[in-house]
Amino acid sequence: MNIRTLPDHVANLIAAGEVVERPAAVVRELLDNAIDAGAKNIEIEIREGGQSLIRVSDDGSGIAAEDVPLAFGRHATSKIRTTEDLDAISTRGFRGEALASIAAVAKVTLSTRDEAPLGVEIRVDGGQLHTPRNVGRPRGTEVVVEQLFFNTPARRKFLKTPRGETIKIRKCVSQFSLACPEVRFRLSADNKELLHYPPRRALYERAKDLFPDLAVSAQLSGPVGVEAFLSHPGIPQPTPEGLVILVNGRVVTDRMIVRAVRDGYEGMLREREFPLGVVSIQLAPQAVDVNVHPQKSEVRFRNSSHVFAAVRTAVQQGVRALRGPSGAGSTQLSAASARWADRSRQEEVAMPRPANEMIDFQPRLGPAAAAVPEMSPPAVHAAARARFIGQFLDCYLLFDAGEQIYVMDMHAAHERINYNAILGRMQQREGDCQQLLVPLVVELSAEEQEALAPIAQELQLSGFLIEPFGESAVVVRGLPPLVAHGEVEKLVHEIARGAMEDRGSGGSSDWRQRVAARIACHASIRSGQRLSAPEAYALLDRYFAADTAQACPHGRPVMSLFSREQVERWFGRDR
Repeated sequence: MNIRTLPDHVANLIAAGEVVERPAAVVRELLDNAIDAGAKNIEIEIREGGQSLIRVSDDGSGIAAEDVPLAFGRHATSKIRTTEDLDAISTRGFRGEALASIAAVAKVTLSTRDEAPLGVEIRVDGGQLHTPRNVGRPRGTEVVVEQLFFNTPARRKFLKTPRGETIKIRKCVSQFSLACPEVRFRLSADNKELLHYPPRRALYERAKDLFPDLAVSAQLSGPVGVEAFLSHPGIPQPTPEGLVILVNGRVVTDRMIVRAVRDGYEGMLREREFPLGVVSIQLAPQAVDVNVHPQKSEVRFRNSSHVFAAVRTAVQQGVRALRGPSGAGSTQLSAASARWADRSRQEEVAMPRPANEMIDFQPRLGPAAAAVPEMSPPAVHAAARARFIGQFLDCYLLFDAGEQIYVMDMHAAHERINYNAILGRMQQREGDCQQLLVPLVVELSAEEQEALAPIAQELQLSGFLIEPFGESAVVVRGLPPLVAHGEVEKLVHEIARGAMEDRGSGGSSDWRQRVAARIACHASIRSGQRLSAPEAYALLDRYFAADTAQACPHGRPVMSLFSREQVERWFGRDR
């Protein structure tokens, strides 16, 4: 077959297929333009999931009358002029493809006014421009998109139901509201208002509009600035869909950033668990390439490892600042609980229980557990003065704190405390090594062995002595004292897999976390052990003294609280 140049209308339809995937893509492109125009109020109206109508109105700067026909030309834009501009893109739109692509597959009417006394309206049907006409209208722009994909009926077959497309548009608008908290967004569908986000002064205020139960607040300044507001690790989600990522105000999807956020939770989230919330990353426009995806939904960082480290560090700091369990919408004792705790201490002489004071927690775990690094005795917290009620199902400790009841998973709590201490010693490079009388040979794949080589010194400083042994194995000559002999092979494989994953994401601590988690699990009290009241009080004190204690290293919650209001609702006493 001979090579031929495609007719313009066919080329436009192909290009439109890359940019205009579904109604939500149309909304996204029009919102980009509205925000670039400096709009402070944006109204979105849709019908039948955007398939029959999408109307986006803004109060931005508008378009000059002479530029209106050019706005529908391919690669026509006011955002860039030279190739140098592509290296520092700060606007959301820049390719000049949005209106041309939308108009190629729909019937579009655009009306706009800048500073001129009259506005201009133009209609485009499937790429064919009509003659513009003058109209009276307020300053700003309105774009009406009707009968989307009317000339490409095959595309309609791939759309979801109107309800499904409405859900996608709603998500798109919600994400844009996070990118521009100072802008008012209003979305209506089939004459019913779905969303109304009033203007807010800061990202945190807008984040609270979307995610009422935020618990983690994180900020990091520097060449890579990070601002994040995330949910408590005790209420994880099964997918990352609820995590909104912003890069210089642009909504993107990025698996590396998702992983950095998860790493920042330091093992409190299980595999395939994710937080809700928003992460906003600010860096120089020259440090990120936004021109890598037709729909501008992905970016490429010049130095991904710096971005990964910044996000992980910020989230770590925010998570470590958490104090208290999940539940009742609070992360700390109420003032009423603290007052009750003080009163209970005054009355403790008359109570048939041991004095509530700091006691070293030394459960009966056998010789291996004795090697768990000792932690300095924490100060007694008001929260630790709650009254120990008893032990439930041989695993859960119950504490009465006046206006709240605490339920603690004793294994998870002790595991988290041990994990913090072990990981801290690893990071400070103070790990002890126990030489094996008979070295162990562990078979590995070539990829696993290659991944272990760069971290050999780190492993040794953490208590491991591992050396290459042929082309497909390593020999283990020394271990941290608490690693069980029967777990060596599995642990080495976990370390190798973690090192392989770290190489691809810029991370460097996963293997330490896996090792510390396994050692901590082995050394902690188990379900079925009975704790005395002093041991229970000591464990509670250590929980509240820990830098990070919201979940065990495997992501299971350590403690939940139930408020007086919750309990009274259970029994109908609130009515």
